[in-house]
Amino acid sequence: MSQVEFVSVFCELLRDWRIEAHEEAGENQEQARERLKGVMLDSAPRITLQMNRPRDAVLRFVKR
Repeated sequence: MSQVEFVSVFCELLRDWRIEAHEEAGENQEQARERLKGVMLDSAPRITLQMNRPRDAVLRFVKR
């Protein structure tokens, strides 16, 4: 049941908002996405899958 609630909350959020990778100085959006993919791939299984460098995964919400 909690998975259904999780999905419904995210559907409501993403109806009005788009999530993008935050661009660092001198980066374009494609380079920021590739950097973010690298951060997400650098994960380790613990009790759940956790990113090793979560503070490097900076996102921004843009109103549609």
